[in-house]
Amino acid sequence: MGLSVDEFDLDHGWPPFSRYTEMYFDSRGTPLLEDIPPLNPAVKWAVNNYCFIGYPSTFFPQHLPTIVVGKTLVDLINSCPQNPQFMRYSVTADRLEDAVDFAARASGTSKMIAFDGAVGGFNLTEPLAELLRAKGPAAEKEVEDILLPKWCRQRSLPPPRPGEAGRDMRKPSF
Repeated sequence: MGLSVDEFDLDHGWPPFSRYTEMYFDSRGTPLLEDIPPLNPAVKWAVNNYCFIGYPSTFFPQHLPTIVVGKTLVDLINSCPQNPQFMRYSVTADRLEDAVDFAARASGTSKMIAFDGAVGGFNLTEPLAELLRAKGPAAEKEVEDILLPKWCRQRSLPPPRPGEAGRDMRKPSF
């Protein structure tokens, strides 16, 4: 949800994985500082099909429409002492398929990503895969020509030689 800013760019001053927590917002959900970036507007809905207690912060359904799937998960979330109000801001669905269908209709898009915690991959719908395939070459060029050299400079690292970064990632040296 933080893709409205470049998490690796040290110029914006917000550390990765921490700015979207309650500590940066007042009790009404208003950012405490002007330069706190907004949540990525491309994210329209969250469907929570499984989790453990403590992790799904109440902050997220307060800022993003959220569907929780199944009574068992609803009961688990309701038992969470860290987020006792999570379900006040969420709706429920009996089945995952129903939740996904509802989110697609409510958001007006079939471009969906499923984060399941697996390292190195994710699941997505074909329409989103097509969009990412189309945008991939331009994104790769921006990373290699602009972003990676900037990130290296910010960390006093030598920039990679032109074209070197992409090859290294696609063909491991081990």
